[in-house]
Order: sequence, then C-alpha cells, then structure tokens
Amino acid sequence: MSRALFLVAVLGGLAWVERRRPLRARTQPSGRRTAINLAMAGISAVVTGPLQTAVLDRATTWAEHRRFGLTRWIPLPRWLARMTGVILLDYTLWHWHRANHHSSSLWSMHAAHHADLDLDVSTALRFHVGEMLASVPVRAAQVIVLGIDRATLRAWQTALLVAIAFHHANVRLPARFESTLSKLLITPRLHGIHHAAKPDRLDTNFGTLLVIWDVLHGTRESEVEQADLAIGLPHTVGGRTPGLLDSLRLASSHRDT
Repeated sequence: MSRALFLVAVLGGLAWVERRRPLRARTQPSGRRTAINLAMAGISAVVTGPLQTAVLDRATTWAEHRRFGLTRWIPLPRWLARMTGVILLDYTLWHWHRANHHSSSLWSMHAAHHADLDLDVSTALRFHVGEMLASVPVRAAQVIVLGIDRATLRAWQTALLVAIAFHHANVRLPARFESTLSKLLITPRLHGIHHAAKPDRLDTNFGTLLVIWDVLHGTRESEVEQADLAIGLPHTVGGRTPGLLDSLRLASSHRDT
C-alpha cells in the first residue's frame, strides 16, 4: 500500500470513529469545514509537495555522501541510530512548532490552523501554504544536521502523518487507556487543550508524537475538562470557521495575549 493510500485509510478510519465516539460536541457545520480544510491541504500539496520532495532528496543525498550529521558521528548500531534519528526529529519539530507560536511572522500563517472553530481529523490537513513552504528548509536542516537517512526519513514522515491525524481527531478514548497513553504520546485530549481559545492554552502541549518534550519544558497541560473547551482563537469564538480565502490571507500577528 502506498503512503498516500495508507494516509487516506487512517483519515477515513478516524473520521468514522469520530462520529461514534466524539470527544467534544460540534459547533460548526462539518461539511463546510471539511471542504475548506481539504482545499487548504490540496493547495499546500500542489505548491509544496514537489518542492519538499526534491529538497529533502538533495539534503539526504548530500548528508549521506559526506557522512554528515549527528547520528552518523556517534558510533551506534543502525537500528539505534534510526531510532535516535526519529526521536531527535520529533524534538526539533517541537521547537519548530513553538517557534510558530512565538514568532509574529510565523504565527501570521500558523494562525490559520488554529482558526478552525471545531477540532477533528480534517483540522490535521488545515495548514497555510506559506507555513508549509517555510517548513521545507527546516525539514532539510533537520535531515542534514541530524544525519537522517532515507529509511529513517520515510519512517518518520509516515509516523508524523499518523500522529497528526490521531491527535487532531475528535475521538473519545477510554479514560484509563488515554490517561496511560498520554504519559507517552500526544493524545486527542492533550492536543485539544492546545487548540483552546485561551492565550495561555496556546502555549501548552506543543508535541507532535512524544509528550516528554512538553514535560521537560514545563508546557504539558492535561487537567482541562474537554466539554468546557471553546476551540479556535480568542477573537473568533462565537463566529464560524473562516472560509478558504480568509484562511489564506495572512492573519494579524496579534495573538490576543
């Protein structure tokens, strides 16, 4: 199965579960939101997909030919080097996500993701094309500095897509299971708090895959009742999820902090 088909299966499966075990009540018409989010994903895929593939291919080739990068400089068994690579990719992505919240120029694009007034698996696709373009050199730097080989990169990209789809999903997991899982991985409850329409919540739970980075940096937050969460940005609560054109316009750098 190709990665694209696998991702479609994951998204479809999570969407099916969302309708049967929702974590939060919907506040927006799901058809309109889903169409907007899919359109944003399509634009990003067309504009950045070929560019990212080409840039990362050259980055991995350059690093491999020169034996460059942290996981190549440390003598490790191949399996451990690849596992270390995935962990470091996740940690550096934590910093990139946090930067998107604290740099006004990056936030002006990342705000489009947080402007969705419901949170479900389609929100995992809702990223501004400018943010996706800005992430290309960051991904290349990760590959080069960390010494990521092609197999590790493919594994990470697949894990990344699944993790993003999973923690955006509006899925109510069994309480005991999620409590245990959230000690290791970012879960729908944890990421829902990150999308809450309160400035202090925006600065919590930046993780993508592993929760340990938020624990280490003091940004993990779990004690929030999901039923009381208003999703979105402080100035958008009570309205509706912005349409495609409004979503593509650069937002104000102001975060209502």
